[in-house]
Amino acid sequence: MEKQVKVVLLDGNEESRLLLGEYLQRSEGVVLSESIGDGGRLLQVMEKVKPDVVVMDVILPGADGMALLRQAAKNAKVIVISAFYSDRLIGDVQQMGAWYFLPKPINPDTLVSHVRRAVQPEEPALRQPTLESAVTTIIHDVGVPAHIKGYQYVREAIILAVEDIDIINAVTKALYPAVAKHFGTTPSRVERAIRHAIEVAWDRGDLETLQRYFGYTVNSAKGKPTNSEFIAMIADRIRLQQRKQGVV
Repeated sequence: MEKQVKVVLLDGNEESRLLLGEYLQRSEGVVLSESIGDGGRLLQVMEKVKPDVVVMDVILPGADGMALLRQAAKNAKVIVISAFYSDRLIGDVQQMGAWYFLPKPINPDTLVSHVRRAVQPEEPALRQPTLESAVTTIIHDVGVPAHIKGYQYVREAIILAVEDIDIINAVTKALYPAVAKHFGTTPSRVERAIRHAIEVAWDRGDLETLQRYFGYTVNSAKGKPTNSEFIAMIADRIRLQQRKQGVV
């Protein structure tokens, strides 16, 4: 029988904690040993249940999340989750011993995948800002709000385009179906939701930020970029950053 991965979840946000906890409980091969909102209990709980993985936010009321991370990382793989993210934060959690970093809002399937990976032999620790966090930072910058459905779809589409730039040449036949399969929906709904997300960003986003990312497309004559232009421009920007860092 495959080993069950024991997980402790620490999140001061009750809504987030309940959502992620429920999903972890339903996931095959994962055991949610404890779900807590009080950082002061973390080390005591870890001593009791001996988890393989700790999933924790480092922004906690009444507790030093970084200090807790440093202690927790001595005895378990730690996946840090946070609505606050930057290169500096990722660097800080790396220094404190984090194995991985995931920005909120979190795709539960992605979290479970990383929980399972964390206990695999010879899986490397976090060495650089994750692709998901890099994409999330940019789509937040350009003004895509996290609460709309298209937010998750456009993030996944950009990640797929970074991993395989040729997929942008087959948006209808390959990209939308791949995103739809990931989220259990239809390609047409993916297309509409991404288009809506871009429209919202163009209506609410900061003009200077949009110009920094999209240049010539931000003008009254050209209008907003198409779905494929939006995805391709951000994916290309990230790939260029990765080349500079020696990632690709």
